[in-house]
Amino acid sequence: HRIKIVAMTQMRFPESGDYDEMRVVRIEIESIGPERPDPASVRVEVSFFDRDGATGVVALTRAMTPRSVVRLPGPWPNDGPHAVTAAYVVPPGFRARSGGAAQQFHGYVVRVFADDVLQDEAARPTDLLRQTTSKAAPAAAVAAGRGPR
Repeated sequence: HRIKIVAMTQMRFPESGDYDEMRVVRIEIESIGPERPDPASVRVEVSFFDRDGATGVVALTRAMTPRSVVRLPGPWPNDGPHAVTAAYVVPPGFRARSGGAAQQFHGYVVRVFADDVLQDEAARPTDLLRQTTSKAAPAAAVAAGRGPR
């Protein structure tokens, strides 16, 4: 079976007393072919990255758990994609306390696995795929225009 990322959208929330910054990424994945994988075997990993405003260096964020693993909430829909979400949250005052006030959200990498085999990957911005490592190369499909936009 094969699973493909068909859409990724990001929403940024205004600052609040509960956090300094919050973004939610909605990822839509679709099963390709007649057989749908067991939802329990599918995981979506989302890694968030920050850019240091002073140096320009991009690295996994320290503002939160650097990788979010999302499981599918139920069976595959009869038609259309399955949607999952992951959140990037900077706790109130975190950057000021950690000396990272120059740190700013840069982007994210999404990887979809079924039975621990990489099915697809995508990033915003796309250059994050070149900066991160992967055990497989479906990024070639993204570069060839067959992957998510």
